[in-house]
Order: sequence, then structure tokens, then C-alpha cells
Amino acid sequence: MGEGQWVYVTEGEETILCFTETDERRGPLPDYDGVWEDERYSSIYTSPDGHTLLVANVVFVELNASLLVHYFAYTLQNDTLTPLGVLHDGSQLSWASIHPGSWVSETKGILFGRGWSGSGAPTYVFDTSRPNSLEPFVAGYLYSPDFELVPPRYEYIRTNRLLEVRSGSRYTEREPCQFSLYDASGAYHHELGYDCTGANIVRASEEYLYVRVDHAPAETSTLVRLDPYSGETTEVFAGEIEGIVSASPDGRFALLVMDNNGSIDMVNQYELDNIDGPVLLRLLQQPYLIVLDMETNQVRFDSRNYDWSSEISASVPQLHSVWCSNTCILMSYPQQSTTQIILNEELIETNSITFSTSAFLSGNSPSFIEVSPTDQHHVLIGLRSIPMLFDFENGTMSAILTEDALERYHPIVRWNPDGNLEVKFFDTSSRVYPIAQYIVQVQ
Repeated sequence: MGEGQWVYVTEGEETILCFTETDERRGPLPDYDGVWEDERYSSIYTSPDGHTLLVANVVFVELNASLLVHYFAYTLQNDTLTPLGVLHDGSQLSWASIHPGSWVSETKGILFGRGWSGSGAPTYVFDTSRPNSLEPFVAGYLYSPDFELVPPRYEYIRTNRLLEVRSGSRYTEREPCQFSLYDASGAYHHELGYDCTGANIVRASEEYLYVRVDHAPAETSTLVRLDPYSGETTEVFAGEIEGIVSASPDGRFALLVMDNNGSIDMVNQYELDNIDGPVLLRLLQQPYLIVLDMETNQVRFDSRNYDWSSEISASVPQLHSVWCSNTCILMSYPQQSTTQIILNEELIETNSITFSTSAFLSGNSPSFIEVSPTDQHHVLIGLRSIPMLFDFENGTMSAILTEDALERYHPIVRWNPDGNLEVKFFDTSSRVYPIAQYIVQVQ
């Protein structure tokens, strides 16, 4: 589809569509029950395959001085307009601040309103192939669903403890732990139990893992496997599990935070705005890490067996981990080198990796680490939130952006499904719409 985009232009008294790269023109849009008579057009968003446009028009209702936002799917191949739904400005979303998130398929997407970073506007999902498919997804109170790239999906978990931290107030009314998923198959909602320690649920192949607590106070918790499509759950492992950090891509191994002080201290592994790294609500007494083989129910790695285990007590709140393969984990701690753990059949190997930095960086503790979705050795590293590309096959570190770009803009760098880096630049005062976007090819 190139680098162009569809925009509205005016020709005479008509408003039509124009593709900026080729100057292709379409329209005017077909009339749909008088919706296009009032020319309050919203932005245009293009489906991943470039065949369909998400368009909207805002109609003023004189009776109660309100606005109706009508959403449509406009199919370029046959110039058809499919109604998706109507939102009421003021009671649901402000049309001026509505913006889409990433598409989860060629036809399925999501809409965010005000509160992308915290004020709590609701989110809606739609399917451009189905009429009247616009429907609420989650209320988005205090925080919005998280987007994950592979496979494309939105995840949202809601717990009392997470709401308390976000709002800064005490919730006396107990709510169960709830999980919502939106992907190419549709939207799914599950109640996970009394509480899920860590306010965290992780993808394990085609399923999810979480740690469930059935009451409070509690001495033990249970690692549970969830099939998000059928809702079926399976209990995997019980013990003093404080939280789950991550799982191997094939779903066989789980990296767990354990403790042995006789109670579940409710580890919370999640990101808070403006805080660098996951936050621990309560310091654990005697924490350690294990890698559980869920096929054999055996512990394959126990951090207490290694010299650096003593560092974990202070480092668990800022622990970052990522699986570089089904049997390889990269873990980093503040002020420490990153540790690579390789799970061989009979032997556990641990290697220390120190990230060399450029002149304008200091320290070697990553704020995030993300492995390429297409190979096992290119890793996107965030050093003090500055994106770098690390190749741990040859130990080289490459700067993705110049120091000048980092000072003038707010960049977001993420992998795309092709194994290349997608770089979006935002104005430092507004992070809703990117002012520029580039693809960096990784070889």
C-alpha cells in the first residue's frame, strides 16, 4: 500500500477520499440514511490489507444538543458502506479524541477514547466484515488493555489490588480477578477466581497461565492453565507461588517467583505509568526463582543453587525476563549484568552478559528486553528507555536512533511480525498520533 494514507479533500461542494501517495480519488461516499449530510468527518483508518477503511461521521442532534458518532466500513473494491455502530458523544466517548489501536486481524480492530494513559474511557471493538458489530470490550477504568504483537491481541486483567494501586484508594468491595482477551477470533471474558497474585497472566503457546489464590490470608497458591477460547482451566502446580513472570513460547516451562515465609505476599508484576520497571507492592521475605517443567512437574532451575541468588531479594521488583527460545531465558536485574539461562536436557548453563553502551548511555540494566519474533538472537533492549539492538550471537550493540532524535521526540520502537523494527515518533506534548513512522530492516 506504500507510504500514503487516505484523507478527505473537498472538490467543489463535495467531500471525497484521496490517497496521498497516488492521488487516487474516491467518492463522494454513498449516502446512508442522511448520515453524510452533516460534514463533521472524523479521521480515516485503513485495515492492514489496505482494502477497507474505517470511517466515521458526526451528526449533531438539535433536540438534546448532543452528537452521534456513526462508524462505517468502506470497502474500496466495490464502494460499499457497511454500518458498524453508533456512539453517543458525552455519555460514552468524545468523538474528537477517539482513536484506534492496532488491528488484531484484517477486519478486527479496537477503538480508544480519552484516557488512553489512565483516565478511564471505555474501549470498543469492531469487525468490518460484519454489520452492526461495534460493541463494548472493557470499561478501561484507570488503565487500558495491553497490546501484544505475536499473535496480535489485546489483554486486560482486573483485580482489586491493581485498581487500588492505580487509584491510590482502598477498595472495600472485593471483586474477583477477571481477564479479557481480544484477538482474531473475537472477544473473550473470564473470571479467574478470588484473586490472581501478581495481577499478571502470561501467554503459554495457545493458552494462558496465572497464579490463583482462593482466599486471604493464604499459605499457598495454585498455578493454573487457561484455554481462553473454551474457558477450560487445569491446575498445574501448587505451593508458595508469589507470581508468574513468564512462560516459554511452546508453553512447557514457566518462570515463577517463589517464597518460603509461610504466606502469599501478593507479588504484583506490572507496569505503572512513569515508573521504570515492574513494581512490587510488598517486599518478599525470602524470594527465589524457579523454572517449572509443566510436562514432568519438575523444577528444572532453582536460583538458590547459584551464587547470584542472594541478589534476587532486592531485585525481584525490577526483574525483566524474556525467552530467547523454548529452552533459553534472558533475565536482567538493576545494576547487574543480564543472565542467560539455557535449559539443556541434563545440565543447566548460566551465562553473564554485559551490555556495552554508547557514549551517551550509562549503566547496563535494561528497562525492557524483547526478542525478535522471527529469529533467536536479535534482542530489542531498552537501556534507560533508550532502544538499542543487541545481537547476542556476536555480542554487538547497535543504536537505533540518534541522540538528537531522542531529545526532540518521543519514540516508540517495537518489533513487527516480519522481524523488522517499527519506529513511531510522537511529539513530546502529545502521544496520541505519531508524526512520523519508519520501518528499520534487521538482518
